[in-house]
Amino acid sequence: YDRALGALAKAPGVVAVAATDNLPTRGEGGAGLRIDGEVNDEANLRDIGYIAVRGDYFQALHVPVLAGRLFTASTRATDPPVAVINESAARKFFPMGAVGRRVRIGPNPASPDITIVGVVGDIHGSGPADSVRPTLFADHVQQAWESSLSIVVRTRGDPHAVAGALRRAVREADPGVAVHDIATLD
Repeated sequence: YDRALGALAKAPGVVAVAATDNLPTRGEGGAGLRIDGEVNDEANLRDIGYIAVRGDYFQALHVPVLAGRLFTASTRATDPPVAVINESAARKFFPMGAVGRRVRIGPNPASPDITIVGVVGDIHGSGPADSVRPTLFADHVQQAWESSLSIVVRTRGDPHAVAGALRRAVREADPGVAVHDIATLD
């Protein structure tokens, strides 16, 4: 994925490129959320959407940063885990501020602490007609539960006009990878 994202970022007409385990409008995975410093009922954890992203995901989707920061390209799997949450999660779970708060995912008390480093605008995970689910975005480099990712590319002008260049960039990065299902997220 790193080679493909790097090659796509250099393709003509590309503004931002990222990868995700869940594309917008196709729903998001879910997880149980435990908040450090609060009483957490292990049988009834807070429900939160969970999406792993890599690269310039929020820039590619034009999602604004509302507080804190996004993931950095220098993040390694061995670094302390960080996450970004959407505005709905911040309002619901952290009305006094989310940046710097620590959470854990799932019922396992040994799961690692994750520090919230940023808050972004809401994304309709299941489609524009559905309500927005509170969602946590994990850095895929640190929380790589899914091995299959979809690539998201923001382009200048007509995205279909650069489709050939995108296919070539991926082929050059890894000739064994087939590109399929190119579509816009309109």
